This record gives sequence, structure tokens and C-alpha cells, in this order.
Amino acid sequence: VSYFKEVLKHLNVNLARRRNVIFDFAQHKWGMWVSGERGTLALVERMAATKLLADANPQNLVSGGNPMMMHIWPEFQAYRDIIFWWSYFLCTDMRVFPDARKYHVSEAIARWSIGTDERGRQFFKITALGKDNLCWITDSQPPAPPASGHRWPSPALPAMHTKGEVRTEDDLLYQRSLPNFPDDKTGRPMLRPSDSESLLSFLTVPYLRQPLLLNFFTSQDRSNTLRQKTLQNILQATMLEPGRLLFPEDMKNIPEYVPATSEEEHLVASPFSQLLTELTHGPLVILTTIGKLMALT
Repeated sequence: VSYFKEVLKHLNVNLARRRNVIFDFAQHKWGMWVSGERGTLALVERMAATKLLADANPQNLVSGGNPMMMHIWPEFQAYRDIIFWWSYFLCTDMRVFPDARKYHVSEAIARWSIGTDERGRQFFKITALGKDNLCWITDSQPPAPPASGHRWPSPALPAMHTKGEVRTEDDLLYQRSLPNFPDDKTGRPMLRPSDSESLLSFLTVPYLRQPLLLNFFTSQDRSNTLRQKTLQNILQATMLEPGRLLFPEDMKNIPEYVPATSEEEHLVASPFSQLLTELTHGPLVILTTIGKLMALT
């Protein structure tokens, strides 16, 4: 998902002003809000105009509340449902999904209607898979995707381990408390506050954090802390996640300032993955610390 977000950013796609995108459920947090489907409503209105079919509420054309739409274009219903199911299973709020069990094929038939929430906002209500309102957590609670935009946010993000937003090392100074990463079995803190601050500060510099984190866990007695699950996940995500994508046209450009300015942030990236970049240009630190870590564990 991070890769495609970088592609959209590179192509200068303004997601906030996409008025012609149809079935744009994900952009509006999968709430299926009628007001968010301007492109879809414009599409059905133009289709209906070709057959002199007028409806003051074009959302009825989408949902099938006006049966003439599906009668004239039966393929539209199939097209609408295929896109819906594809988008639905990409929802990052796992609470919207029904309980796992065996379903009959007929239960997957999506029945569309128009609903209204307690604030008077209209939304497309889909009944299927045994749920009256499939896309919502409950009949009155719309989905609430995580702020990271990911179904499973990266453990390498410092904000995943703090109570407030952390983007830079300075942000850590304003945190009232830092995690101590308690042992999964005994509950004993695995890191001192100073060590926790160092660990999280390394995570704020993605382009440098691999050697910093490996040195952190191979110094003193910190290798023993890797029996803690969260610390394992942090190290794994740091080493194996590819990181920000560097596009071919930017490969010859280098940032002029350290730290990079907002205009140069896209240059602090790698064309393949961060680990391959480290192994290509500076393998000694990575290989030495991994060998040391294996010897210690």
C-alpha cells in the first residue's frame, strides 16, 4: 500500500479533488456515503439522460431504488457489485467483516438500498452475508479505519508505540511517557526509559535506522530483549520493509540539505529496498552486526 501511495504522490494525483472517480468508497473511509460518490452519481445521471430517464435522487439509480436503471442496463448491477466486493475486502477496519463461517452463494448477493444516519446523512446500505448493513460495524456505527491508512500498520512507525503522534526526534521530547516494552510472560520492563527513547528516535529516521537498530540490539545486554514480541516486530519491520520508493528520474539527484527539506524528502528513498541499498553501498555494518546478533542469541 505504501508503494502505491508513493506512486500516486509522484503522479501528483490530488485525492481530495477527485470529482470524476466512480465508486470511490475507500477515499471516504468505506462509509458508503452518498455525498462522497459525486463521480458515480454523475455517471448514472449521464447514462439515464441518454434514455430520457430522470430521477431527482440519482442515488436511487445506483442502488436500484429506481428499477428502470437495472432494467435498461442489467450489466451495471454486476459492474457495481464487482467493484463493491473488491473495495469491501480492502477495508482496513476489520470490524466490518462478518463472522467467519460457511456461506451459501445466495448470501453473497448484495442488496442495495439508501439509509440515513442519525445526523441525516445518506449512505448506500448493502445487505449481504447475514448482515443488514454489511459495510458498517453495527447498524449505527460506520467504519473507522486507522489513521495510518493500513490494515496492519508497520511496527517500525514510532507513533505505533506512543500515545501521541511522533514524526521527528523532537516529538519524543513532548511525550509524557514512553513505552517500556514489558516482557510477554512476566510483565517486567525490557527497556529502560533512556533505551526506549533511543530506540524510538532511531525509528524517526527511516533511511538510517537499520544500522542504528542493529547496533542498538547488539550492544550491552539488549539482545536478550528480543524475546519480547513487540521488539521482534520492530526489528523485523525495520529490516525487511522496503521503505520509500525512489523513482528512476530521481536517482541522479541528491538532497542539498541535511535534514532534507520537504521539497527534497522524496529523494531520501531507495530504488529497490532499504536493505538492498545498505548491502550494496555499505554492507560491512549490516553483515557485522547481524553476525554478532546471531552469535549472541
